[in-house]
This record gives sequence, structure tokens and C-alpha cells, in this order.
Amino acid sequence: MKFNMDKFLKGFGEGTKKKIIAKIIKEKAIKTGNLKNSISYNVKKSGSSYVIEFSMIDYGHYVDEGTRYIRPREFFDKVITDTIDDLFDKIMDEALELELEKIFKQ
Repeated sequence: MKFNMDKFLKGFGEGTKKKIIAKIIKEKAIKTGNLKNSISYNVKKSGSSYVIEFSMIDYGHYVDEGTRYIRPREFFDKVITDTIDDLFDKIMDEALELELEKIFKQ
């Protein structure tokens, strides 16, 4: 079975978007719904490289990081970073498991 990077990244983007929206709801960072509805991602391919970009309405960064008047809600950058870290850990665990299987099958 051939690995499909487009499909993988779109799945990663959708899953991460859902986590961001869930965190916005959990943090009660909703007044109008504009922030929640503005969360989006875009997958771009250039040659053999891929980039996934997440975005939101401009004022979302103030809600995410906080100001001197409001506490940070940490629903955007932290959720994206944590999701990438979790994915990396999963990939490394699976790679290690495959290598151990090779060693013990010999």
C-alpha cells in the first residue's frame, strides 16, 4: 500500500482543527463564534515538499496568547505543537517496534 501524503496531511489538519475548536469551547473563548468558525488549515505542495498552515481571525492571537487584560487561552499554538509532538512520538514508537520485530525474527 502506497503512502498518500496529501490524504495524511488533510487528516492531520482536520484532526488538529477539531482539537483547536474543542479547546476554544473548553476555555469558553466564544462570544460570537467568529473565532471558532475562522479556524482553518491549508496544505500546499511545492515539488516534493509539503507545508500545512493553520490560520484564524486576526484577534485570535490575542485570545490565544493573552494580553495584560485577559489571560492566555492557549488553544492555537500549543494545541498544534502538542499534536505534532504526539504524532512524532507515535511514529517513533511504531518505528522502534518494527525494528525490534526485525531483530527478534532473525
